[in-house]
Amino acid sequence: MKTIIRNHDNYIKNANLIQDKLCYNTGKGLYIFMYFKEILLFFIPFLIVSVLHLYFCIRLKKRPADILKIALMPSLLLPVYAAWLTDYLPLNNLALLTGALVGAWAGDFFLIKPVSKKKFFYGLIAFFLSHIFYLSIFMPSSNAELIPITINIGIASAYSLLTAGIYVFIGKPKGLRGLASILYTIMLFLLQYSCLSPLFVNFFIEHRPLNFSRMLLVMGVFLFTISDIILAYSLFKREFKRSRFSVMSTYILAQFFLVSGVILCF
Repeated sequence: MKTIIRNHDNYIKNANLIQDKLCYNTGKGLYIFMYFKEILLFFIPFLIVSVLHLYFCIRLKKRPADILKIALMPSLLLPVYAAWLTDYLPLNNLALLTGALVGAWAGDFFLIKPVSKKKFFYGLIAFFLSHIFYLSIFMPSSNAELIPITINIGIASAYSLLTAGIYVFIGKPKGLRGLASILYTIMLFLLQYSCLSPLFVNFFIEHRPLNFSRMLLVMGVFLFTISDIILAYSLFKREFKRSRFSVMSTYILAQFFLVSGVILCF
């Protein structure tokens, strides 16, 4: 009888803890949402530039699309600096996020068609540096050391196979282009891992609810990967109708999710 009462008390205690945790997370989520609603106003210029750019991509109007492409990342810096000025984004993350967006801006410039070999490498280096800045934000809180080594080995094996599959899919580029594409793909997978590992630890090891801002980061990195695969396919294999729209729509969403996730999460 005492055992039954003790088990019942433990059940009630655990239920109350779960309820308190849910209430805390809900309250915290509402606070973040109410705060972020103010920051969203500073995304409006980015939204306007993005819609106009995609419109000209659909209409195959190259010159206005190129001009607006160069304006994308500068307009995305507005909410970043708004978050910093309101003391919500730390100075170190402001510097890293600025570096990521400046690198992306340079990559956007160099990858405006026609893309020569030299411009391709410059663009690739610019985006590689951009991803290093993003990785510097994500890695300190990745909690990768808490994931069992067998799972990490499985993830590394899966990413190796995916890298090989992507290399074949984009037409197996030769020489330095091929090597650069493989290294860049590995960087993208490192970004994915650094965003996914905290979600894995929270949900499967610590048994906590999934973090919404972390999910934004994951969506951003996955969309970035899709955008780059489409871009590489159109550059190395063959360009298809509306390929630019496909590349830029996924890229714009990716940058929006990444910046929003960093502002909310860090």
